[in-house]
Amino acid sequence: MLKRRRTRSAKRRTERAVMRESTAILLTALLIGAAPSSASPSPAPRVDALFAIYDDGALEPVAVRSGDHFLPADGTSGESPSAFVDAANAALGAHSREVHVIFGRRTVATVTADVVRGTASIRIPGALHLGGNVNALASPTLTGSATHARRAPTAAERRAALAAAAAALHTSTARLTVANLTAIDLGAATPSLVGTVGVTGSGTPRRDTHAFFVYEPPAGLTLFNAQTIGVTEPLLADVAEYLVDAVDVPGAGPALVTRSLGYDAHTYVIYARSGARWRKIYTGGGVAL
Repeated sequence: MLKRRRTRSAKRRTERAVMRESTAILLTALLIGAAPSSASPSPAPRVDALFAIYDDGALEPVAVRSGDHFLPADGTSGESPSAFVDAANAALGAHSREVHVIFGRRTVATVTADVVRGTASIRIPGALHLGGNVNALASPTLTGSATHARRAPTAAERRAALAAAAAALHTSTARLTVANLTAIDLGAATPSLVGTVGVTGSGTPRRDTHAFFVYEPPAGLTLFNAQTIGVTEPLLADVAEYLVDAVDVPGAGPALVTRSLGYDAHTYVIYARSGARWRKIYTGGGVAL
């Protein structure tokens, strides 16, 4: 019986590997412009790949977009790259591995990426200081058109944004723990204030509330996502949604990119404007920690 179970397990692993390989071949064909043979083949769709830049220069795929559609993006696990990662790296190869480094929704440098054993990386430009909750994006095709640089908020901006967040959480600014607060040009008349805050709870286990928000005067809060977490161990105190940066997406305009951090995994979220608010247009990428 044990031998039969092992045989079935090996068969399932082989089937999954074949499926991943077939998917990778299909996605790569899209990226290099190949199309199924037909009497009148359609032009290959535009393909955009977007990466988050870590402070060591590693590029983690956020999203791959073919035409007007994002490709499926399951989180990767283990050492074997998924078809999603293969498709993102293929997009790099299609553009000679050159990527635009995007910080504050504008291109601050164009550099060449290296891809070693399925992992892409760049040498971070000297003027760009990443780490903690300060992140950037990279793409071989996408850029940004911000007028104003990404920066720390002024004292007045900070007071207004935190007051709005505190009111939405039914608490006072004195009780807020600020993980990050950034002024960034998202195409509005004035810089938008994007942040992650928390309210430490009480009880056993402690129940904390974390919120990610966009504050845009005079409209006020145009995005507000709050979640309550039972903190049964220290790692859970960091579970929240955090700003990565922003980028211009064809057909969608300025797009806000965040990293949603869970207990043992993280994923990426992309928002686009919908009237006076922000709406989610993509969730995917990331990795199991």
